[in-house]
Amino acid sequence: MEQQATNKNLKPCKACGKEMAKSAKACPHCGAKNKKPIFLRGWFIAVVVLLVAFVVSNILIAKPNYTITATVVESGETTTYKANEIRNMAREDAQAFLDTFVNTETIIEFTATVTNQYSAADAVLNHDMLNNAYNDSWVYECDDIRVSCFTYPTVEVGDEIAVTGMFDGIRVVNNEIEYIAVVATSVEKVK
Repeated sequence: MEQQATNKNLKPCKACGKEMAKSAKACPHCGAKNKKPIFLRGWFIAVVVLLVAFVVSNILIAKPNYTITATVVESGETTTYKANEIRNMAREDAQAFLDTFVNTETIIEFTATVTNQYSAADAVLNHDMLNNAYNDSWVYECDDIRVSCFTYPTVEVGDEIAVTGMFDGIRVVNNEIEYIAVVATSVEKVK
């Protein structure tokens, strides 16, 4: 039968029921191991912390999924995509993405939030843009979609912009898409 521990530093052994120290590795009476519950073990706590960090980072870093409308000029066919569909298409089959959007005359339109902005000349000097970036254009980053344009609307980071233009290419670094390039014919701040 299991006995009740009388000292708060003691506990009954799960195997024989006799008192033993809570910190003991094994029962001094029967030799049974004194295992911590799984939720108190270091490796379990580390796994839970990593899992929570992964989930939180994916929630906080999740890419916005705004709508992109693509119209093929030759046929007039219009298709609506979510930004994540475009990202996945570019990631999974870059050539299909290029054939669908870049190698055909396809006009795209979308509204997105500006996450960064700078001159294309600075980006080329820092090897941060495609080589065909125009030195006198301005670049607006909307997460991993970079928009180059020749006009400079008064836009700040955090503002929403309406973009009309064409996909210009994909920049891949270490087999990961760094960004999708867009050359804009129009960038306007959304009021």
